Amino acid sequence: VTLLKNANKMSIMQAVRTLRDTHIKDGSLVFFFFSGHGVEFQGVNYMLPLEMHSTDEEDYHHEAVSVDFISRELSNFTATVNVVLLDCCRENDYNSTYEANKGAGRCRSQGFGEHFRGRGRNVEFL
Repeated sequence: VTLLKNANKMSIMQAVRTLRDTHIKDGSLVFFFFSGHGVEFQGVNYMLPLEMHSTDEEDYHHEAVSVDFISRELSNFTATVNVVLLDCCRENDYNSTYEANKGAGRCRSQGFGEHFRGRGRNVEFL
């Protein structure tokens, strides 16, 4: 078990790569859990880690962690079951990470989009 609390983007990405490189074997069951803020921007779903500096949504790809990155890193094994559980606010109006974006009409991004379903992937929102 690897537990990260209040992690930034680099520590999340490094932990996922370490998990991939040292713990996952063919046939493994992998459980990934993230609790925090999440948004969709231009068709990409992102988890918003702490220590984001930009207030520009176009910087999500630089400062946030793509859900596709998590899925890609964990799915390079045969017969592996991956459970990715995202406990994220789906409404960006409550996104305290981007204080400057609060307010009517200022923020174009939405909460997580439901279109990142794919083969071997089923995503449900609570």
